[in-house]
Amino acid sequence: MENRRNDVEGRENKRKWERVSLFCIFVLLCFLLYQNIDNAGVYVSARTRFNMSMELESLRSETDLLRAYRDNLQKKLDESQYALNDLKIQYEDVLQKELSEYEALAGKTDLYGQGIILFVQDGMREPKEGESIANYIIHDLDLQIIVDELRNAGAEAISINGERVMYNKSAIKCVGPVIMIGGRQVAPPFEIRAIGNRNELAASMNAPGGFIELLRGWSIQVEIDTAMYIEIPKYKGE
Repeated sequence: MENRRNDVEGRENKRKWERVSLFCIFVLLCFLLYQNIDNAGVYVSARTRFNMSMELESLRSETDLLRAYRDNLQKKLDESQYALNDLKIQYEDVLQKELSEYEALAGKTDLYGQGIILFVQDGMREPKEGESIANYIIHDLDLQIIVDELRNAGAEAISINGERVMYNKSAIKCVGPVIMIGGRQVAPPFEIRAIGNRNELAASMNAPGGFIELLRGWSIQVEIDTAMYIEIPKYKGE
């Protein structure tokens, strides 16, 4: 009986130790499994962070490239705008200059500049016996010749007694004791203004053997002054 009890107790003790051993093994396995899972989580987390870091760096690089591309496009756009504005200004300046030249040639604007002023008056000398008083009077042809010589000498604009003389518009004609210029009446003394190089114009008018010398030979009074500033009004006709 005693032996049987001992045998039973031995079996019970063996079973207890087996249970304890199994529990210890279970605990050990659980610990090892936890460690593996934790290490795996750390590994995945580090790898994910690395990938995210690489992607972020790539995005930053692309962003920098896009910004540089945008800035370059903006710079080219600004340069194109500046060039376009400059071209527009130049084009407008050319058009304005051409318009001003056209208006000046057409007599549509007042003109200013250097030039000469001629004062022409009928002769004061009494005609000799048999002479005509007409020899000592300024005629339309005389004024026309003076205008033509001024143009040939480079005059840019001419006026007679404040009336702008236009080519093919201002007909100079005698009507009795007065002269008509473009349909407007003028009378002596005549003040003829011409804009241009004052020295060249004066030299041409005072040239020996010229028409002014011929007029003076008939006692027609002619004085020529140069001026740095002369104003000639715009053409008043149509």
